[in-house]
Amino acid sequence: MTSQPNPPAGIADAPVAPALPRRSTGTVLALCMSMLVAYWPFSVATGALALVARTTHATGATLAWVPDAFATAIAVAVLPAGALVARRGAAQVVRVGLALTAAGTVVMAGGLVAPRAALGAAWVGEGLAGVGAALAMTGSLVALSRIPGDGAARARRTAGWSAATVAGLGTGPFLVAAVVLVGDWRLVAAPVVLGALALVAALRSAGGDPASAGRRTPLVPTALFRSATFDLASLGAGGVLLVTVGIVVTVGLYLDGQHVGALGAATRLAAFFVANAVAGLLAGRLAAQVRPAALLVCGLALGTVGALSLATLDDGRFGPVALRLLVMGAGCGVVMATSPAVAVGSVPAALVPAAGGVSNAIRQTGAALGPIVFGTLLTAGTLPALVVHRAGLLAAAVLLLLTLACLPLLRSAAPQA
Repeated sequence: MTSQPNPPAGIADAPVAPALPRRSTGTVLALCMSMLVAYWPFSVATGALALVARTTHATGATLAWVPDAFATAIAVAVLPAGALVARRGAAQVVRVGLALTAAGTVVMAGGLVAPRAALGAAWVGEGLAGVGAALAMTGSLVALSRIPGDGAARARRTAGWSAATVAGLGTGPFLVAAVVLVGDWRLVAAPVVLGALALVAALRSAGGDPASAGRRTPLVPTALFRSATFDLASLGAGGVLLVTVGIVVTVGLYLDGQHVGALGAATRLAAFFVANAVAGLLAGRLAAQVRPAALLVCGLALGTVGALSLATLDDGRFGPVALRLLVMGAGCGVVMATSPAVAVGSVPAALVPAAGGVSNAIRQTGAALGPIVFGTLLTAGTLPALVVHRAGLLAAAVLLLLTLACLPLLRSAAPQA
């Protein structure tokens, strides 16, 4: 996700809306940080899943639907969000998305005052926050793409946006670990709400931006799917998010069974997200010298190795867990950084805006399926080690199939500067 951003489907492709005035570094930072805060409800839910299980007595797919409510909502809302940006402007859509993020966490925290409705509050709150994340994702990408600057500046802004997204996914468990020291995990709503409101204020003071005008493309142009390169690259990214979310959920519950504590689980899972962010940034730089398709295939292969190593995990010590997650995270980071360049670069210029939105939707669909697919493993066996072993084998099988499916891209995809 470190390639140059492309406005999602629903944004006009002719004529192009006027560029936003040059913004301060603080405004660019606020647009990037909106993704960190927007993804906190999801990463908090995955980090607190064992606590949710204990407080609600939910298990299996019922438990997996807590983070999956967020992932499903973002997958459904990301394409309509593009049309909303075209009508209301990117900055306003980001502000609305952050407001929904705050509202979702407040609903989720409502389980504190209504314990019998705690599971339902978690579902509804995560779903509402997921819609907010879709709006923030689409609006922030479009707003950043309209800021004047050369290709290098746009690449740096997009790399920062991508790194903030990964940070949002990785820091949620640390928020949970800090909050449980003083009270119930749902009190994590406080920092999420404060962060969201601070960013809304920062973006409001920066002013708005014009909506697009002119002819609008369909939300999902069928011509996109005539490109096998677009299909494979988008499916590759969707598969990576499927196994990413599934593994994070499964390993998080496994670590709870190993009694490493909330902070211990967060530090081990951080290895995945740190490796993901670093590998993504490096892949973005290497894409000028190495074919993005080659990087994508190598990332899938590396992720397969990391996932397969989880099938041999036999304890919760930091070293064995972190090393396996580091390898898998690096491979997944390379794929997420290069798949947009391969997918969007394979379609005609007129379809580029729609390609960005459809590719995002496919990726988020993979994330939505992750808790459902891997959630079935939570009731497949009674031993925590057996669950994580099966999850590793399943993730490795998915990534290996994607690696083999994407091999033709090495012949068909041209190098990109």
